[in-house]
Amino acid sequence: MELARLKKLKLSPRPIGQRLFADTILRTGFTNPFRPTKIQIENFDRLPKSTGSFIVMNHTDRYTCWPFQYYLHREHRRYTSTWVKAKYYQNPAMAWILDRFNNIPIPSLGYLIVKDFERATGHPPSPTEYEILKRFADGTTDEESLQKQLILDRSKTSHGLMLTLGSGRNPGAEHWRKSVRDRFDELMSEVVRLNREALATGLDIMIFPEGTRHKRLGQGFTGAAQMILATGATVVPIGASGIDRLFPGGSPFSRGGTAKFRIGTPLRPGHELKHFEDGPAFVPFTPDARLQEHRFRGLTELMMDRINELLDPEYQRVADGVAKTGASRFI
Repeated sequence: MELARLKKLKLSPRPIGQRLFADTILRTGFTNPFRPTKIQIENFDRLPKSTGSFIVMNHTDRYTCWPFQYYLHREHRRYTSTWVKAKYYQNPAMAWILDRFNNIPIPSLGYLIVKDFERATGHPPSPTEYEILKRFADGTTDEESLQKQLILDRSKTSHGLMLTLGSGRNPGAEHWRKSVRDRFDELMSEVVRLNREALATGLDIMIFPEGTRHKRLGQGFTGAAQMILATGATVVPIGASGIDRLFPGGSPFSRGGTAKFRIGTPLRPGHELKHFEDGPAFVPFTPDARLQEHRFRGLTELMMDRINELLDPEYQRVADGVAKTGASRFI
């Protein structure tokens, strides 16, 4: 994901991809007389009317948001942007389609690390290689400790790391760290601009704080909270139940059933969000933002609690959740 790619992205108040997809594929499946789909929306009036808002929702399956987006289009001519992992933009054809749906690509520091390693070595990093680079890039490990580790480890792992750290016009570990962090800061500043633009256009921004799919509500990551506080926008929690039963396998055609969306009480800046708003300015997702992690974690836990209250019992969280870790999230 390059900075020039983000700067070229144009968000539409009436995205052609969402409209065509809703009126063809989704409508065909949802209105099947033999297997009808019922979409239940509770408390729709809680969505702000005059501006866009952040919508945070649980993520039970790959198509969780589709019935809700369909309802927004068919009943209210209202549209969304959705956060999508940058790894899905590596295929040009897929990137073109995602743009037509108004999606906003979200790069990450880990994504840049994986891409740098691949360019230097021709293959993805192992979990160990990724973890070493990630800890060094985010400042958890200093250069002296890194060099000692490389000297002690004369394996293939060390070779791949040295190729990555020594790539570029000014090779060296500290240069690489500054380079990857500077590139990431630039990317995230542009992502913040795109989110502000989406909200100002009247688009709702859909985020799944879990970062991956779980039938039961899992742990939320703090990225959504960071963007909400950075933009000063209202956030609306929504609980989605039953959508995992609508779509068989990878098919986009519903097999019938009921999709339930319960909309919670909005969390507004200066009111419900006031407790989390005090603090210095920051760029979301950057290493500097991590210094304020307590703010983001507190808001994330509040949002996840609100989502949990809006779910049917079979989708509510349990104690132990499992999430992808390491470089596998970016490949």
